[in-house]
Amino acid sequence: MKVGLIYLLIIFSLISFVGCTPHGPLYRFDDDRRISVYQLEDSSLSAVKKYLSQFSNKAIQDTIIIKYDYNNESCWSALDEKVTDEEMKLRFLSTQSPFEAYLSVRPRVSFFHFRQPGDNINKIIKYDPFIIIDTDQELCKFFFKEKCTCGNSILILPDGRYIFTRSDSHTNAIFYSSKQITGLLQTRRN
Repeated sequence: MKVGLIYLLIIFSLISFVGCTPHGPLYRFDDDRRISVYQLEDSSLSAVKKYLSQFSNKAIQDTIIIKYDYNNESCWSALDEKVTDEEMKLRFLSTQSPFEAYLSVRPRVSFFHFRQPGDNINKIIKYDPFIIIDTDQELCKFFFKEKCTCGNSILILPDGRYIFTRSDSHTNAIFYSSKQITGLLQTRRN
């Protein structure tokens, strides 16, 4: 009887543990595996630009930044507990895209924020009207198969090289300077 109870406790413990873990690894800023550099073929770069053009009323620029968030994410769960749905909705009604001012001084950058479809999304992602739902999950299949806690981003350069940033919760890729980009291209490889 006690052996059965012990097995039952172990099973419940495992279920609880699995249910509370993130659905992807979390990469810290100092983790060398957090940022990688890859190269797109010309045809793939053209296909990506063509795909993205359907989500923009402007021409796709030389440099493209894409932020991607996932369903069943726990990155912003602490914020979700502090802020009501209404407060989060009001936040977005009172602002434009949080990156608009930054992008206005970088006219040769196209920025897109996508998320996986689903209903288990943190409020900061769920209620942001500027985030595009990747309904067919084309971008997920092409770039973002590696699910990381707090989402991922890519910065695609005109020559097809791109910097993949894992666990990019604050979309730091949009703030990379030319010097940082050059350094990453020289030191990071897939």
